[in-house]
Amino acid sequence: MFNIGLAVIAAVAGIGIGILYNILVIKNYPENQRKSSYVVTVILFLFISLVLFGIFSVNKGAIKAINEYAAKIEQSAKTNFPDNVLVKDGFNLDELNNDVSKLNTVVDNVKELLPSHADLGIDKTLYDFAVSIAMKEVQKNISIVNKTVNAASSFTDENNSLTISSILNHVQKSLTKLVNIISLVLAAIFALILLIYVIKSLLRAKREKQA
Repeated sequence: MFNIGLAVIAAVAGIGIGILYNILVIKNYPENQRKSSYVVTVILFLFISLVLFGIFSVNKGAIKAINEYAAKIEQSAKTNFPDNVLVKDGFNLDELNNDVSKLNTVVDNVKELLPSHADLGIDKTLYDFAVSIAMKEVQKNISIVNKTVNAASSFTDENNSLTISSILNHVQKSLTKLVNIISLVLAAIFALILLIYVIKSLLRAKREKQA
C-alpha cells in the first residue's frame, strides 16, 4: 500500500542528495551552466528516489496481495468444494502410475476450485494473468506422463501429495519470484540512468577543474 509519509521522506532524501551532489560536484561546472545544472540534478535525484520508492512499494503491495488472495482461494475451496479430492486428501503422485485419466482428473479438480475474479474482488485482467500462469505451471508439471513424479514434485507436500495447499504454495512462490524480478529490472534501469548521469557529471566536473 502507498505510504504518503514514506513517499515524503523519499522525496526529501532525493532532494537532499541532489543538493549535496550540487555542492560537491556541479559547483565545478562553468558559471553560465551551473544554475540550470543545479536544477536538473535536484529534479533527477528527486525523480529517481520517488520512482524507486514507487517500484518497491508496488512490489510489497503485490506480494501482500498474492498471499492474501492465495489464502482467500484456499478458504473458498474448502468452503465451497469440501468433497474435491485436492481439498480432502490430495492426489498421491506415487499412486498415479502414469494413468492419463487420473492426470486429467487432477487438472479438472484444479479448475473446479478456481473462483472467479468477481469472487475475489480483483480486476479481471489481473485475475486472468495470474490464473494463466498458475494453470500453465500445473499443466506443465503434470502433463508429461512418464515424468509425473519428478516434474510435479515442486507442487506436492511432504507426503508427495498434490493438494490445494501445495499447489497454491508453489503458485505463490512463482508469482512472488516474477514480481521480484520485474521490480529489480525496473529498479536497475532507473538506477542505471542515475549512474550514467553521475559518471558524466563527475567527468565533466573533473575536466572543468583541470581547465
